[in-house]
Amino acid sequence: MRKIVIRLGVSAAALLLLSLSMAVAEKSASAKSVALPAAALQTTNAVYAIAVSGNDIYVGGLFEGIGGVAAKNIARYNVQSQKWFALGADLQTGGNGVNDAVHSITVLGADIYVGGRFSRVYKSLNNSIGVRCVAKWNANSQSWSALGSAADGLSNGVNGDVNAAAVAGGNVYFVGGFKNAYHTATNFVVVNNVAVWNPTAGTWSALGKGIGTFLGDVKAITVMGDNVYIGGQFPWVVRSNDYTLHVDCIARWNLTTKNWFSLGVDSGGSGSNGVGGDVYALANDGTNIYVGGLF
Repeated sequence: MRKIVIRLGVSAAALLLLSLSMAVAEKSASAKSVALPAAALQTTNAVYAIAVSGNDIYVGGLFEGIGGVAAKNIARYNVQSQKWFALGADLQTGGNGVNDAVHSITVLGADIYVGGRFSRVYKSLNNSIGVRCVAKWNANSQSWSALGSAADGLSNGVNGDVNAAAVAGGNVYFVGGFKNAYHTATNFVVVNNVAVWNPTAGTWSALGKGIGTFLGDVKAITVMGDNVYIGGQFPWVVRSNDYTLHVDCIARWNLTTKNWFSLGVDSGGSGSNGVGGDVYALANDGTNIYVGGLF
């Protein structure tokens, strides 16, 4: 097990210190520690997401460059070479990465799924793809692609910000402030804040009817076993049969039964399940679910 410490400087006076653990093949049986060099960002910039894939660490947020490399809102740090790299062929500002904030990074094999608040990804300054808040970077081909048709920026992805994502059963789950997921501009699925991308079929689907048409936002997601947990700012989820279930900001989708459940008394009203306020973070240790937020 190798321990990686990432230091991302946001100003001369501020330092973000994050410790991650990742399993990698070691020539020696002993554990090793690797410290990433401080990566200077402009004062107004920020890092919102980090994901690890083998010896690569992907960092996303809102920035023009990191560690001396011109990288638009997303970059890769390689532990072996100890260097930063842009996601795209063009190293001039605006010639790689995405054109707005990155909120989530999720890894499935060689594919890096990126979510946030952006509308374009750049292979180079003059070669870009219109996307809707989600895109895929392939680490092998070193190229971007859309989730849906690449005909234009309205023919793929989801129609609102992506806040978080997770992988389960070979599919990628996105949550956020969106209502529809698009195969083409006219062929879309109503997902109500929770969308599932099937990489094999290249299709979108919903979990029941998501949080329904109620005003709300999904901020966090975690997968444990055959259950997908979501949290955020929402009072209900809606099952496929249109049954509305009160959940108070946190809910569980079972992959086997394909249904929503509350964390508490299913038949209860407000105060009988869930938490008494907004959920911003979810994690699990294989047995327990850990919930963070304002409650």
